[in-house]
Amino acid sequence: MARFNIKKAIIPLQLFLTSLFGSLGNGDPRNSDLPICSMCNVLGTKNAFQTPEDSYRVYLENFEEEAPFFSQSRQFADLHSFNVVADPDLGPNKVGRFELRDSDPQVKRGTRAEVGFRTVEKELWYAYSIYFPVEGYESDNTPEIISQWHQLRGGSPPNAIQVENDEIYLRSICKGNGSGIDDHLFTNYTLGKVERGKWQRFVFHLIHSPGDDGLIEIWLNGENIYNLNGPNMRKEFGLPYFKMGIYKWRWNDDSKTLTNRRILLFDDIIIGNKEASLEKMAFVVK
Repeated sequence: MARFNIKKAIIPLQLFLTSLFGSLGNGDPRNSDLPICSMCNVLGTKNAFQTPEDSYRVYLENFEEEAPFFSQSRQFADLHSFNVVADPDLGPNKVGRFELRDSDPQVKRGTRAEVGFRTVEKELWYAYSIYFPVEGYESDNTPEIISQWHQLRGGSPPNAIQVENDEIYLRSICKGNGSGIDDHLFTNYTLGKVERGKWQRFVFHLIHSPGDDGLIEIWLNGENIYNLNGPNMRKEFGLPYFKMGIYKWRWNDDSKTLTNRRILLFDDIIIGNKEASLEKMAFVVK
């Protein structure tokens, strides 16, 4: 798989920026005391220097350098919540391993192992490779979120990628131009089935809008699945920010389901601006 490589010399810059802005590890990515601006998009080691060819790229994480998710909101309950491990298919390759247990203490009022990204723009591209392991991700008849676009204080995310009974689907708001957080009218759009023991590549292109100019485009392994036009967020709240990992709200308050552990692997996470394209975001699936 093609890789973006960055020289180790960037690490001193990272350390300097850490001392300048302080610890940005935990907390809400939209907290007023944390910078939400274009500068925040280049604080990671792989985003500090770019060429004209990759200027479309707002954020990249491929776990090949130090300090994964530096500058982002790391919402982890324990040491097992996130680690960098060897790729189960390509040993030398490094990937991000997320693990959530039903006994984990709640983080930000929920049972989650997630990362919140600070980039907030009306039009963005998002992509990641995901691996459902043979062991550690058994079928469950209650849903969990594996990625979401969340409006601050806006209630349930207007758009989320969820898994339930081994079905992967987009849960999207159908009346985003309504008012108030109680306007919860959603439609589920099937994306595919969980396929364990193999890498899959998702690419999303969103124009976040409560109006008719809203757009959601989704590709899986290079195949276009949906082109959804129209409102896709609530109008009385700000633009959504992106989160990914595992969030299983059914485990809140010590509740139990058929499973007690969820493990997911992610790699090659990219956020692109409006100059991105499917060709630029869709790495070859492993």
